[in-house]
Amino acid sequence: MDRTHIEFLYQEEIDQFLLKKMPEDQSLRFKEEIEKDYYLKEQFEFTKKVRTAIISRNEKLAKIKEWERRYEYFEEIRKKEELEKQELAMCARVRTTEEQRKSSRSTRKKHVYWKYGIVAIVLMVIILFLIYKLVMLFI
Repeated sequence: MDRTHIEFLYQEEIDQFLLKKMPEDQSLRFKEEIEKDYYLKEQFEFTKKVRTAIISRNEKLAKIKEWERRYEYFEEIRKKEELEKQELAMCARVRTTEEQRKSSRSTRKKHVYWKYGIVAIVLMVIILFLIYKLVMLFI
């Protein structure tokens, strides 16, 4: 039997041991065998590191997916808030425009009232002047 075939057989046992699928008595014997055989111990340590790396990688991938989901969720919320702000800004602009129209109307009305008031005063002065002249003519 060549070395690769033996390693392959050991690999099956190592996997069973690491996955805790080995009966307890067989597990104890395998532990002893690992301690005695340098190549088996080396292969066991390598397999353990590979398994840890795979588990670590899978955990990292799961975290990345969770972060992506959170990012998408918060990005959605941010977009909704941005739309709400834009809508509020539009409403404020509409209100401001309406208020400007109303204030410009009332300003125009004030100007018209002032003009009519001045015209009325001038007319009254003219009429009083004419009345005064008429009275002076008859006296």
